[in-house]
Amino acid sequence: NLNKLINIYPNPVNDYINISGIQQNIQTFVVICDLNGKIIFEKQVNQIDNLQIDFSGFDSGVYILQIQADNEVIIRQIIKI
Repeated sequence: NLNKLINIYPNPVNDYINISGIQQNIQTFVVICDLNGKIIFEKQVNQIDNLQIDFSGFDSGVYILQIQADNEVIIRQIIKI
């Protein structure tokens, strides 16, 4: 289960959010949207192991983080302070 492998921290976030947990080669899509559904970050990677995303330029508020890998989708709410 992919959900048990993924570690997302810190949340709430101030500057950078870290995502770790998938070390094998799996094509992974990471998308961050605001609550209106506007995509503000999008990246395709081959693995998620110590991926760092810069939140420092984002406005304070709630964002939706979506990770899609190996036919699974994880959706997490991220709070930017």
